[in-house]
Amino acid sequence: MIRLLPLLFAWAVVGQSAPQESVAARMQSFDRALGVECTHCHVAGDWKRDEKPEYGFAQRMIRMTEGLNAGTLRDLGGVTCWSCHRGSVKPARMPRAGWEDRLAHRPEAMKLSEEDAKKPASEVYGNLQLLARAPAGSIPMNMSIYAAALGVSCGHCHVPGHWESDEKPAKRTARIMLGMFSEFPKYFDASRQPSMQCYTCHQGSVKPQRMPAG
Repeated sequence: MIRLLPLLFAWAVVGQSAPQESVAARMQSFDRALGVECTHCHVAGDWKRDEKPEYGFAQRMIRMTEGLNAGTLRDLGGVTCWSCHRGSVKPARMPRAGWEDRLAHRPEAMKLSEEDAKKPASEVYGNLQLLARAPAGSIPMNMSIYAAALGVSCGHCHVPGHWESDEKPAKRTARIMLGMFSEFPKYFDASRQPSMQCYTCHQGSVKPQRMPAG
């Protein structure tokens, strides 16, 4: 079906100079990534019409992906539509049990007194940057969520016993990733901001998945 569609409907996304084969391949990759047909975003028989909300939202998602891959993610491998969607319109959400179990078995250094839990995180933990102003009691949960999202242990980013150390490159990468969350809003209308988690892209793996061949 995709080979029969006019180029016009895809120019806004792929570019007016793109060859037909390039447009067809890209549209097919979108269909596969979201597990949908062309008419999920387009009006059958008049493909360039943009009246469906999904059409405009898809354009914004594509611009976000391209913008992040050209910027923050340029040296980190980047992501594709498949990385988050994996054959579904709505990306998977992390099961609560995934991080609750990690929180229950957190290192002793992350177990705080009731008094310390109410303090700013920077007063309890060393070398906190992005989360310095958060309540100290929220840090163990946040760390458990990050670990579950990537399918790793605390030692992936931290040096056990020297938690404040910046020795591991993964810790620096994690800070970049957390900072990236502030970039998402600029690609979307205030009334329709997508819900993003670390798990949205990672889904239990350090590197977001690429679309399988075939």
